[in-house]
Amino acid sequence: MGKAIKGNRAIVFGIWVFGTTAPLNCATLRETLFWQENGHKEAITLWVSGKQFRVDRPAEALSVLFDPETERFTGLEHRDGRYWAFCWSKIEKLCRNTEQAKEIMSVSPWPEERRSPPFYPPSVQGPDRDLWHGKKLVWRPVPNGEKDQRFLWKAVDPERGSLEAWCVPSLSQEWQGIVGPVCRATRRLRIAVIRSLFPEKVITVWETLPLKAGQPVEVVWTEPKKISARLIREVLTEPNPRLFQVPSNYVPTHLAALEGLED
Repeated sequence: MGKAIKGNRAIVFGIWVFGTTAPLNCATLRETLFWQENGHKEAITLWVSGKQFRVDRPAEALSVLFDPETERFTGLEHRDGRYWAFCWSKIEKLCRNTEQAKEIMSVSPWPEERRSPPFYPPSVQGPDRDLWHGKKLVWRPVPNGEKDQRFLWKAVDPERGSLEAWCVPSLSQEWQGIVGPVCRATRRLRIAVIRSLFPEKVITVWETLPLKAGQPVEVVWTEPKKISARLIREVLTEPNPRLFQVPSNYVPTHLAALEGLED
C-alpha cells in the first residue's frame, strides 16, 4: 500500500501483486479487494479462470458467477442455500427503461450516447479517460522483496478532485481482459437485480483509466472522508472447477426484481 497522505483526507486504493503473470487459460487468478469506508470493512474476492468469472461478497452472503460471452449470471445466496439465474441478453431491452437503469446511467462515466458499459462494450477512449495524464515511471518494491515497474497517472476533475494512479504496464494485457467484463457485469447486475459486485468508486476508477496504463496498483484521490482499499493478486496453478458451479444442495429461487423482465 502507499503511505498515508497528510493534510486532506483521501481515498487510497492499492494492489499488491504476488505470483507470476501466468496465462489465465491455465491457471486461476484470485484478486481480493479489502475495502474500508466510514468504519465499514469488507473483503471482496474476484476469481477468473479462462472465460469464467466469480465474485464473492461474504458481507452480503452472496457469490455471483458470470460468463461474459453467454452473458449469463448466477447468484448464490449463502444465507438460505438458494440460487437464481438470468441471461442479460434476454432482459437487456426491458432493463433500459427501468428507473434503476436510468439512475445508474446517470452516474456512469459513459452516458448512453457514448455507448455506456451496461449495454455496450466500453470504448477505448471514453470521455473520462481524457482526464488522465501520464507523469513518470518508477521502480517500487513489492511484498515478495522484488520490484515492479509502476507508472504514475494523474487526473484533475472539478467534481471528483485530484486523482493519482500508480499502474503496472506489464499487466496491461491481462488487466484489459478482466476490467471490461467486471465493470459491465457490475453495472448490469445493479440494473437487473439491484445488487453490486464492487463499490462504485472502485468501478469508476477502473473504467476511466486509459487501457494502456495497465493494472492500477494504487489510486489516491481527495474526498471529504477517508476510504481505503487494497487488492491482493495471486495466481493459483491448480484451478478448482467447483468455484464456478452451483452447489448440489442449493435450490433454485426467483427474484422479484426480475418479474416482468424475463421470458
